[in-house]
Amino acid sequence: MDFNEGDGPRFFKLVHESTIAEGKLMVPNKFVRQHGNCLSSPVITLEVPSGAKWEVERLNNEGEIWLGEGWKEFAQHHSLEQDYVIFFKHVEDCHFDVIICDESGLEIEYPDHDSDVVEVIELDMEEEEEEQEQEQEQEQGGEDGIQLVHENCNGKQAIKAFPSITSPALEASDNFTTNYPSFKKVVQPDHLEHSNMNVPVSFIQKHMESKTHTVMLQVADRAWTVKLMYYPSSNMGCLSYGFSKFARENSLVVGDVCVFELIQRNVLKVSIFKSNCTWMGK
Repeated sequence: MDFNEGDGPRFFKLVHESTIAEGKLMVPNKFVRQHGNCLSSPVITLEVPSGAKWEVERLNNEGEIWLGEGWKEFAQHHSLEQDYVIFFKHVEDCHFDVIICDESGLEIEYPDHDSDVVEVIELDMEEEEEEQEQEQEQEQGGEDGIQLVHENCNGKQAIKAFPSITSPALEASDNFTTNYPSFKKVVQPDHLEHSNMNVPVSFIQKHMESKTHTVMLQVADRAWTVKLMYYPSSNMGCLSYGFSKFARENSLVVGDVCVFELIQRNVLKVSIFKSNCTWMGK
């Protein structure tokens, strides 16, 4: 990356305490007015001189454009402090080269970014199915009242299984067949409380991009944009930003079963088997 090459539009931002505390950064309104057409994607890529790339959510708030989810991690990783200056140069659609200078005006040394080196592990279908079965067994519970450890994007939390509630939906979903790569998730309390749902890592590694990116969740003739977070160092993945709206507008409750089919690149068709045995997503 050479920041001086090319004539892409540029802007800079002075880091304030709020920039760090609020976990978001506003793009200058003048830049948005003049170059807003280059900010059409829901995800903005920031590339630093080391070559590391960060994907940050684009927030649109009453005409203002903000760097949202992912910005806090970017700021923490580069140890941003008050009075640092960040220079942005647009190089292509929703992709910016970024240079960071400290309060003295000197460019910082850029730390390594783990997600820039991702080892994609090819698993055979038997291993993948076995892993998914193990995850589903964890979610389904087994015995009434048992306390299980369920891992999501917020770490491991003890949750209570609801086999008597999930059984009808599970039985209905067992009859579902598809020719597409797919996985099944039983809606648990923490999915709704924390607004995210873990995705089998083996599924991501085998069928999707092994990085954080945006996917579409499709139910019948409607679709929702959701961020698929991928954490290679923790061997975890989950549906995060946007999942709350998806869950709310599809009236997901504990015990519902969602079958996700990868029908095309970054598009997951979702069939929802309600705990009352109705089926959404035909």
